[in-house]
Amino acid sequence: MKKPIIFLVVFVFGLMAFCISAKKLSKEEEKAFNTVQVTLNDGTVLNGVMKKYWTANHGGAYNKEFTFMDNDNAEVKIKSEDLDLIIFPLRADSLLKVWRVYQFPAIKLFGKKGATERWIAADGKRSAHARIVVPNVRVNVTRVTRNEWVVTTWTCLQVENDTIAHRYFFNMSGGFNLNYMKKELGKTRPELVNHIEAWFKADKKRKKAVEKDYAVMLEAVEDYYNTKR
Repeated sequence: MKKPIIFLVVFVFGLMAFCISAKKLSKEEEKAFNTVQVTLNDGTVLNGVMKKYWTANHGGAYNKEFTFMDNDNAEVKIKSEDLDLIIFPLRADSLLKVWRVYQFPAIKLFGKKGATERWIAADGKRSAHARIVVPNVRVNVTRVTRNEWVVTTWTCLQVENDTIAHRYFFNMSGGFNLNYMKKELGKTRPELVNHIEAWFKADKKRKKAVEKDYAVMLEAVEDYYNTKR
């Protein structure tokens, strides 16, 4: 599904750092965009400017480690197992600014069936019983006469008392799709997943709405909990 560039800028935490954007940043803007504060599991707080994002790595380091230059201009490499929190303090509030390590069901490319993968991903909107989690991914898209790998997002749902974030929106690679959630979350929360599917089928406009605001999914979750009162 093709999306306008401005949509990517807003919902893909401003992918100017990773892919083509509508506006070339000045050096000052680029530095502000990449200014980062990193908190480690032991409470250590580090400040600097991002040099290599987690999606720039390949193989086992993909979405699991990154490099930045600290305030003393020393290169620092951080691995996900040591990470508590990433904040981009100078980014606009419309962008995704807070990133953590979340668990996702492993896909065939990265792990065995039934396994989980720990990736760095952004905090999205949240409701009383769930939150949106947004990992960056590389996908292969067709550009007229050639294919190209680009960085975009998969949007996921993490419900309360669950450590795993489940995929439901695949930007630039299929769009809204509940099949993965039904296979994954459906094993432990079948009643919730069935309600979510029925909620979207009850009004076709809801499926269109989730393309503009991924957090519409939270309305489906809260509707389920409201029926349990």
